[in-house]
Amino acid sequence: MRCLRIGLLVCTCFFPALVARAIDNSFKLDFDGNGRTDAALYREGSRGGDAPQPSYWYFLDTQTGGTRAMQWGRSLDVPAPADYDGDGKTDLGIFRWWDFDYGDTNEWWLNRPLSGALVINGLELGYHKFSRNYLGDSRAEVAQIYPVDVSPNPGETCFVSVYLIADQDGFVLRKTVGDTCNVNPTPVPGDYDNDGRSEIAVFVNRHFKVWVAPYSPGYSTPNYIHYLDVDTPTPGDFDGDGRTDFAGVKAQGGRLLWRYRKSTTGAELEVDFGLATDKPVPGDYDGDGTTDIAIFRPSNGTWWLINSATGTVQNFHFGYSTDTPLAAPVIPFSPVS
Repeated sequence: MRCLRIGLLVCTCFFPALVARAIDNSFKLDFDGNGRTDAALYREGSRGGDAPQPSYWYFLDTQTGGTRAMQWGRSLDVPAPADYDGDGKTDLGIFRWWDFDYGDTNEWWLNRPLSGALVINGLELGYHKFSRNYLGDSRAEVAQIYPVDVSPNPGETCFVSVYLIADQDGFVLRKTVGDTCNVNPTPVPGDYDNDGRSEIAVFVNRHFKVWVAPYSPGYSTPNYIHYLDVDTPTPGDFDGDGRTDFAGVKAQGGRLLWRYRKSTTGAELEVDFGLATDKPVPGDYDGDGTTDIAIFRPSNGTWWLINSATGTVQNFHFGYSTDTPLAAPVIPFSPVS
């Protein structure tokens, strides 16, 4: 065990990484294909009177310091990055819910270097965008949660959540993941069983619920259920065994407490890292196959990481308070903010 203290960051424990590697890397946020998560930001175009304006993506390799920028999307678009063509590199993608010429729309715009740009439309309008490789073909599929009113009584509402997955060839899969009226779960997809694809999973009332393929359309008992006392889920492979671990953060006493359950042993660990106002941005920034604990501090645009390969803490300035860090567990869909 080793402890470090840097600035306001308190003592934390580091454990050696195992040699196994996670298989579903469709959302590794590795834009240059070097096997490491890049610090990545989405800077939305202005929503002011001059809208629409172009949106920009910014990337920084945390090991070399190299940076680059690309334009994809515009004002009001929601970022949805993933490896859509299966080449091992994260591609740019956005969900467009508003067309400045025609009004309401419902389109996914994917920038695929190997096979060209693609627009997917005609799906239900939902919230939370979380593209992953759910079908096991190495390409990410678009996915979202949308509500369905199942109330049998006129004048009453009972919205339950349905998890929707759509591939680039027109196949659509729907799975009901809500069993309580008017409660919106948070999607937490990941490769929880190390089968090479992400599973349908949600976080609700501090419980992780995971369903394993094949999927039935209606609600069914989850294959895995686990309670974890956290406010925000941050799933990742924190012990390096190739399986996604149940994990999250909890704001307490002005600090950010990271809690995760090791799938190798079942032990639950806690790490104090960051301020309560920081945004968690876990990822494999050092390329060792293990998820690193990391935060983005909007107040001053700084990143703080624990490199799991060495146990060292790294910090750097990258971005503005208004940028969206793409490694955030859930990309916000806030059309009115």
